[in-house]
Amino acid sequence: KLYQEDADAGPVDGIKVDDFANSQQWSQELRLAGGTNPVRWTAGFYYFGRIVHSGPRVDLTGVGFISGRAFAHDDTKSWALFGQTEYDFAPRWTGVLGLRYTQDKRVFELQAVDESGLAVLFGFPPNPIIDFRRATVGDLAVHDDGSVSARAELDWRPIEDWLI
Repeated sequence: KLYQEDADAGPVDGIKVDDFANSQQWSQELRLAGGTNPVRWTAGFYYFGRIVHSGPRVDLTGVGFISGRAFAHDDTKSWALFGQTEYDFAPRWTGVLGLRYTQDKRVFELQAVDESGLAVLFGFPPNPIIDFRRATVGDLAVHDDGSVSARAELDWRPIEDWLI
């Protein structure tokens, strides 16, 4: 994706913005299901992966300010194992129990640079203005977390098209 804009919409180029993004993702869910009356079950595995590279650029030199570009990298991976059992214990009543384990890992890095050389005049540090990368901030750039979620449900169908 490439996006460009004359943000001030004036007769001269005061504020110009452009942004590129390259994104790739893949996801897949595999399920097994079975059962015999009055019990049904489902078990499965889910995977999601996404990598995004982007680089917004803002040019404010037309209004006497800095011109800068940011480079961002976002790498996300997530997977889960899950299972659920349903039991019909009366004609209109069903009990549901489920369990899911999810593991998420995300690495996000961002570096912003001053292309105009004017940032120091406005109190910003010299290049890079922002340097949030694993090489500079370590594990602050990484989110790695696992969690368990459970489900307990009681379904009642007073009439055919209703679920309470």
